[in-house]
Amino acid sequence: MSAGAADLSEIRLEGRAIEPLAEADRVRDLVVLETPGHAPGHLSLLDEANSLVLVGDAVGSVGGPLSFGPPAFTADPDRARTSLERLAGLDVGRFVFSHGAEVNDPRDAIGVLLRSSG
Repeated sequence: MSAGAADLSEIRLEGRAIEPLAEADRVRDLVVLETPGHAPGHLSLLDEANSLVLVGDAVGSVGGPLSFGPPAFTADPDRARTSLERLAGLDVGRFVFSHGAEVNDPRDAIGVLLRSSG
């Protein structure tokens, strides 16, 4: 099992080692991107070969337009915003969310969310 290095102290597993992951590490063919905010060690995974990012809980599309996670589940809203700005700057065609369906033109959708949340 692997997790963002900044989250290791919060994870409790009996008898299992947890491998810390950090920026630019690889998980098979995926490149690790540190995208803190939801959690201090939140990670997204870049699939360069397929031009997509698994964004995890950095942003979701439940019920329509993109949205930040609920405040109760966001450790640091400022860092979450910075991570989203970073994701929006990636030159990829698809974003896959942990919560919600894919959206057309995800980079633009992230830009709309960032502008609307001021």
